[in-house]
Amino acid sequence: MARALRVNISNSWHHVSQHGRCDEPVFKHESDSLMLMELLREVCERYPVEIYAWCILPSAYHLLVRSLDGDISRVMKHINGLYTRRLNKKYNWNGSFFKGRFRSTIIQQEYVPQVSRYLHHLPLTTGLAQTIEDYKWSSISHFYQIKDKPLWVSQAKWREFNNRELNSKDRNYEAFMNEGIDKLTKQAYKKNLHPVAIGDSDFILELRDCIEHNHYEQPQYKQLKIHPAPQLIIDVVASKFNVSKQSILEGKRGILKTNNPRKIAMFLFQNCADCKLAEIATYFGLKHYASVANHICSIKKVIKNNKELNSQVKELVSTLTGVIPEG
Repeated sequence: MARALRVNISNSWHHVSQHGRCDEPVFKHESDSLMLMELLREVCERYPVEIYAWCILPSAYHLLVRSLDGDISRVMKHINGLYTRRLNKKYNWNGSFFKGRFRSTIIQQEYVPQVSRYLHHLPLTTGLAQTIEDYKWSSISHFYQIKDKPLWVSQAKWREFNNRELNSKDRNYEAFMNEGIDKLTKQAYKKNLHPVAIGDSDFILELRDCIEHNHYEQPQYKQLKIHPAPQLIIDVVASKFNVSKQSILEGKRGILKTNNPRKIAMFLFQNCADCKLAEIATYFGLKHYASVANHICSIKKVIKNNKELNSQVKELVSTLTGVIPEG
């Protein structure tokens, strides 16, 4: 199995997490959580790293951090190594408590507030608390200004966030939290507990350029693709095959069987925009998602057996996602 992809870029923001072995509790008592908090203070003093938000769950911990030198791995190694050593000594145990390597998502700076909101929602989504402010072991009380922030928390990032994102008399962080997790963040974490990256299309393309070529074969590298908007797919397909957008969106009886651009658009909706069959059916005015599955299956066969069409579809995928398809 390929090792998790690590993206080391100076001054980059990361959502990192470490889970307990077999998802068993790693923080059984308050003193265990306090021990981790002390380690967070230590790494902020010892390494060029800034911590913006955190959430400690019984079987895992999550951090939103900025790595000034790009080496987030040694920070996590310090935390996990010392926590394991101190917990073994405390309970007279022996062995590791954590499951494999830590997980990491690199984040475009503009999306840092949204990811902090995701972290602070974790006690609710995991059923550990009825309200966000009820949960003791996250940074939400500091964001709500119920408690003073620890000195090791990134003060500069707090001020930047407050000035830029919440510069309104009727909008504070609590109001920001009450808006719920935004669509992009929800989609990013939907299928993968830790996507490789969160950001807009320009950020994803820039990130791909920063990664060495030998990472290309890693499965996680292939996640670094843009999910194009449905309308963009329609526009690009219509332009490529010199047909009207209406002919792609509105299938007609007797013509649908030979309307390859329409079927190709459905194929791209599924493979590039990550849309579900039911969503595609609604967009194309079909009554049942099974019809979409049939059209996609049939066009795949056509693409496979038609070299010219195969080449055209590959160009479309590359244009829409920035990823060059295999084969």
